[in-house]
Amino acid sequence: MNREPHDKERSPETSSGPEAPQKNGGKRLSKRSRRRAWMIALLAVLAVVLATAAVYTHYVRAPELPAATPTPTVSGETDEPASADGRKAEFYTFLICGIDDGNGGADTIMVASFDVADGTISIMNIPRDTMVNVRWSTKKINSTYNAGGVEMLKSEVEKLIGFHLDFTVKVDLNAFVKLVDAIDGVEYEVPFDMNYDDSTQNLHIHLKKGLQTLTGEEAIGVVRWRKNNSGGGYRNGDLGRIETQQSFLTAVAKQCFQIGNVTKISEFAQIFKEDVETDLTVGNIVWFCQKALSLDMEDIHFYTMPYATTAMYNGGSYVIPDGDGLCDLVNASLSPYTEPVTQDEMDLMSINADGSLSSSSGVLADPNAAYPPVKATTEPSATPEASATPEASATPEASATPEPSTVPASSAAPSPTPTPSPSAAALPSASPTLASEAPAA
Repeated sequence: MNREPHDKERSPETSSGPEAPQKNGGKRLSKRSRRRAWMIALLAVLAVVLATAAVYTHYVRAPELPAATPTPTVSGETDEPASADGRKAEFYTFLICGIDDGNGGADTIMVASFDVADGTISIMNIPRDTMVNVRWSTKKINSTYNAGGVEMLKSEVEKLIGFHLDFTVKVDLNAFVKLVDAIDGVEYEVPFDMNYDDSTQNLHIHLKKGLQTLTGEEAIGVVRWRKNNSGGGYRNGDLGRIETQQSFLTAVAKQCFQIGNVTKISEFAQIFKEDVETDLTVGNIVWFCQKALSLDMEDIHFYTMPYATTAMYNGGSYVIPDGDGLCDLVNASLSPYTEPVTQDEMDLMSINADGSLSSSSGVLADPNAAYPPVKATTEPSATPEASATPEASATPEASATPEPSTVPASSAAPSPTPTPSPSAAALPSASPTLASEAPAA
């Protein structure tokens, strides 16, 4: 059998090994061609990476600040907005409201600031019974949501604090439940035995006092609870509930910042998308979340709006703001402007010795409030014309007016009594007091 000589040069078609050119459509590629192909593939991958980065940068980014617009005052005039040139760098402000108090009002109202440059978050709770300058009879700030939605609530809050807020965040209860469940519950010291049922709201709260890991449904019960059906509630009413809310939110924030939950930013953003109404984009929210991950718990500060007193007016209990304390807190932690806010820019209500009302703005939205409350036995002719009530309002009509002696003396201007400075308003105690000892389960 004839064999080809072993030393015969192999043809290119039958050669193999690492030096052999590779096929490409039946044709061979030279080393130069192979290098060119690798270079093209590398450039293509690089182009995809750069394009993805460009899309990500465009999507996940800081929000654009809204154009400053004048806000109408009670007198019908407008306040000129502060210049954007006078803003602190990377400082953002928010109105955060939780909706569902059973009457169509705002259950939780907070003003928040995020100083990204300084790495601090400040949150001030505004008591829902805070008196504001409105035209209808129930002058509580939570009623403004019922009357005109988030926009009216935002407008009244801005008049109270003296500056414009950048963004609004309206949180549905479902978002709170989902967030707590997403981080596998929150360990929290429940301050009291809580037993409350309200079938009209489908609200059922049954929790034992003590340290435990709460699910989302249990957590919403803690932050909404005010009293037991059998009696016993916070000694200082809604102010006590605010203390519990603040301490619980601190526990939630601590849990969110744990390493195991850092990877859930996209899940948090999806919760926001489904159950939160806001003028921020999902990309803006992710950007804020990323910035917040670098914070420590001591960088997050909770406050309650400084108040001068709580008092009765027209049958309802009200929280009266303290102008000095509020102004100090606004300038120290909340305002985005370098120029200090003054009390002249705030609309603060007060109750006079005769039971009539005054506003620091000098103008009352409800002219009838300038008169002392009239007893039911007074002739109708001596009674001023009733003030208008918003059509959408579900707030109940005021009950019989208390005796003037039950109304504390107060001047037309906000109380000059000083309150602790913002630095003294540390995180509230997780153990608010009950008006009476909580009943055993």
